Amino acid sequence: MPITQVAFPLDSVLMASAPALAAPLPFVTLAADGSFEVCEEAAAYLRQIRGDVAVVAIAGLYRTGKSFLLNLLLGRETRDLFDVGATVNACTKGVWIWGQPVASTNFKHLSKDTTVLFMDTEGLGSTQRSQTQDTRIFALALLLSSMFIYNSRGVIDASAIEDLSLVVNLTKYIQAKAHAEEDGSDLSMFFPDFLWVVRDFTLQLEEEGRKVTSREYFESALKQQPPLTDEIVQKNKIRSLLSTFFPSRDCVTMVRPLTDEALLRDLIRQPYESLRPEFREQMDVLKKKLATELKPKTMMSKVLNGAMLVSLTENYVAAFNSGSSPVISSVWDRVLESQCDEALDSAKQVFQDTLKDAVAEKTST
Repeated sequence: MPITQVAFPLDSVLMASAPALAAPLPFVTLAADGSFEVCEEAAAYLRQIRGDVAVVAIAGLYRTGKSFLLNLLLGRETRDLFDVGATVNACTKGVWIWGQPVASTNFKHLSKDTTVLFMDTEGLGSTQRSQTQDTRIFALALLLSSMFIYNSRGVIDASAIEDLSLVVNLTKYIQAKAHAEEDGSDLSMFFPDFLWVVRDFTLQLEEEGRKVTSREYFESALKQQPPLTDEIVQKNKIRSLLSTFFPSRDCVTMVRPLTDEALLRDLIRQPYESLRPEFREQMDVLKKKLATELKPKTMMSKVLNGAMLVSLTENYVAAFNSGSSPVISSVWDRVLESQCDEALDSAKQVFQDTLKDAVAEKTST
């Protein structure tokens, strides 16, 4: 995807909220040797954001329509969208971002100086990536977001639970503190709200003849099953970890946007009004949920700004590239240290400028 150059005004550092991006920007990419790299253009954009940031990240298996869903959340009138394709190959590579000021959205419950960031991630399960890379991309999306959307197709059954098996490996790749709990339960305080969006949903939301909500349907899928086989035991472990890691969780089910297979292959070019009314109603439910429930990104009860988000990312990426597991508490200490250094440098500059002006004024008189 060609990237539109974003102009950064000289006085942008004084802005609480950065200007809207003209197009998506790659934020974290994978080099040929498999290492992660933080892209400077996106980092420079984020460092401008002095106010709070609220981050919506989306992840899921590749070719399940994650980017299309994000484009709908951003608004179909946007010209340069997250990349969407109709082939079997993954479109999004690494992690991409798109930010826009809250003033142009419906997030009325957030402060006016908050910037909402939308984060698209490379699809899981692609033959182009290893399971280790998949897990690290998944972990990055979790650690950087305040709302995490897991996108899948069909239903939440045993197979869908199995597709989330990488949650079992999260404790191998990230730790809350130096002496972390073995079951990873202490990670939950650092993880975002979890929203499972089930696309192309065909079932009736009923259980034993009673209508149920999408949330109740999700909770039912997380119930432990009789451990009759090793396979069921493994899936029960995934269910347990999902419940432990994400105490704040919900679900939205959505029908297929179109019934015509040929039009589906060219979905991005179809007018929004031509999509099924039921799909558009469910899209409104999803938008309303974001508009009322999205929160600023916090760490250790501290709300993050753009520079802190970049510093977090750089530290996580450095740990992954060194082959070690990032310890969240230690990473946070380094972020705070970086913020203190920046504040000290800024104070020194203000002092020097003030002293210089005072000397110049005294000399002129």
